[in-house]
Amino acid sequence: MKVAHGKPRLSPVKRFMLFLLVAVFLPCGAYASDLAFDDYFRIIDAYNIDNSIPRYADYLSLHSFERPDLSIVVDADSYVNYIEDGVHATAVTFDDFAGMPGIAVLSDENSIIEYSVNVKQAGLYDLSVLYYPVPGKSSAIQRSIFINYDLPFKEFALVEFNRVWRSEAGDSYTDSNGVTRLTWERDNQGNDLKPLVVEDPMWVDSYCYDHSGYVLEELSVYLDAGENIVSLIALREPM
Repeated sequence: MKVAHGKPRLSPVKRFMLFLLVAVFLPCGAYASDLAFDDYFRIIDAYNIDNSIPRYADYLSLHSFERPDLSIVVDADSYVNYIEDGVHATAVTFDDFAGMPGIAVLSDENSIIEYSVNVKQAGLYDLSVLYYPVPGKSSAIQRSIFINYDLPFKEFALVEFNRVWRSEAGDSYTDSNGVTRLTWERDNQGNDLKPLVVEDPMWVDSYCYDHSGYVLEELSVYLDAGENIVSLIALREPM
């Protein structure tokens, strides 16, 4: 997970190494959440009718936020708390998963994974997640994001991380004009059939966006100076 001002563009190898290389391991349960497991979902279920939770535009207008020129990288396996099905647990980890150097952590369905982010300068930060869409129900991956055990604005109640798809066409051939063409399956009337769409998973580095599409830019969040707890609550699909 990365929080950053602006859109720094690191080379793929450097970015992946920064995110996944091992840091100091903090055992699960080193930090105690101020919310019980069910409390997170109670807040998420009621966010649309809870007037104390602002919409993103109101959240920005309520505060005069600075945007520090800083980038903070949090290693995947440095989580401070992992809860699955309401029980504190140790997350499943993988070495060099799908060709990515370092340690990856599985965030399963019905889980909460929390990270401690140490911020030198308070202000508004963008948050991005480097993730791999592991097999599930072929649906979009859904998470809620809490900051210091609080849902800062309504749009963070549902953030989607997309899967990667490709069309599965037939074999290719070169015609008499030297043009490469695809062979399509046909129905019994000789009509080309729409190719199958199959999942083609890969590592994706994505900022957080409003799933409804009303907010076009990346969703930013205010972080205090010092320690901040970022919680990712799994609503659907593992990642």
